Amino acid sequence: MTAEDERARELAGVDDPKGDGSGASGGRAEGGARDKKTKKERKPSLPVVIGDGIDSESDGGALQANGIVRLLSLWGPATPARYLSAQLATGKRLQIQMEPLGTFTPLWGAQDGAYKRLRCGVSTRLSHTLLIDRHCDATGLDPSDRTFTFTVRRDRPNQTAETVYAAFLIALLDEPIDPSWADWLWRRAQAKGEARPLSVWGTVLREAWECDVPRTLRADISAARAGESSYGPLPFPDPEGNAAA
Repeated sequence: MTAEDERARELAGVDDPKGDGSGASGGRAEGGARDKKTKKERKPSLPVVIGDGIDSESDGGALQANGIVRLLSLWGPATPARYLSAQLATGKRLQIQMEPLGTFTPLWGAQDGAYKRLRCGVSTRLSHTLLIDRHCDATGLDPSDRTFTFTVRRDRPNQTAETVYAAFLIALLDEPIDPSWADWLWRRAQAKGEARPLSVWGTVLREAWECDVPRTLRADISAARAGESSYGPLPFPDPEGNAAA
């Protein structure tokens, strides 16, 4: 077992008394040899995340084209989920199988940032573990960060990519931004290649996007004010607070 594996097990709290990577008293025993009763309680046909012989089902997530995980929801026994999330936090390679007997897709932890892990107990056997990359939190980004990630939920029909993107820019930038510019800002981001869709699965997420922090927004706003924008008209609030083109 490598030092990287030992670090991942330490973070996850998985015991390995034999020192051979078997984890007989920890995640492997609980994750690999599931009893029939536990299987009946778990949701059927969920994607499966696998790492070092330990597996856990995933009921949702967001993934970059290169396999970097931005958000991952794990459903099942707590110990395997804790171990797998610790592996991602140390940059260890995992795999996900989206369908039974389907192909395996590599998963990687983001090496340029930390993950926030949230866990909620569902029953004596099951828990729900949510792994969130810090790039999904506009308030947690550093000034040097040049990308961010946002999601759009299925259970919020009024939530759109345009409005969430504008909200992130308002939180991130010193540049004054009016919420009524949301459509214009999103057209601009897509035209300039600053917004890239992520692969999502599960019943909660409708969309997820990886975005660059805009570098030329001030100049583009100035061009829009002069009527020279190629991204369409930019609405400006009138003195009474109503949006006007």
